[in-house]
Amino acid sequence: MAEDYWQMQNEHTEEHKLEMTRARRERFTRELVSHERQLHSYVLSLVLDWKAAEEILQETYLRLLERLEEWDESKNVFPWACRFAYYQVLTYRNDGQRDRLRFSDSFIESVSAAYESKSDQLKLRLEALEHCMEQLDPGHQQLLGDFYSGDSTVEEIACKLERTVSSLYQSLSRLRRSLKKCVESAIRPMEDQ
Repeated sequence: MAEDYWQMQNEHTEEHKLEMTRARRERFTRELVSHERQLHSYVLSLVLDWKAAEEILQETYLRLLERLEEWDESKNVFPWACRFAYYQVLTYRNDGQRDRLRFSDSFIESVSAAYESKSDQLKLRLEALEHCMEQLDPGHQQLLGDFYSGDSTVEEIACKLERTVSSLYQSLSRLRRSLKKCVESAIRPMEDQ
């Protein structure tokens, strides 16, 4: 009888542990997703290659989940995730998957430190940029998406839109100026506080 009691207690304890692990993983996932763009921007600032940044982020997410038990829930997950991403960038660079442009490790460390120190300001700018992008007409949103996705060359985009490359660059320049002005006016009141 006592043996049955202890077996039930162990089963209950195991169920409780599983439920706690599941809840912790959900909290972690929610917090990480809230910083997804910020983390992508961070990695992209270190490798300057959209596809490489995507690969590095996938590896970073896997490593973070493997080490979930080490996560301190009382702290923001973003700096912890940046540390993992930083090491994944170093691994990427050391694996020989290098682009023609290679920065020194000290430069990567400097960029990483600067990014982490400015992450709150960058988050505000990204939110303002999203807001400004939403205000553009769908055609301009599509043009920017096509250009910055890296999936098509400028020549391919110009051909698809039946425009010259020169006129496409002029449009992109105007859109960038417009977005810059919009972002600056959106964050100015927040910076004054």
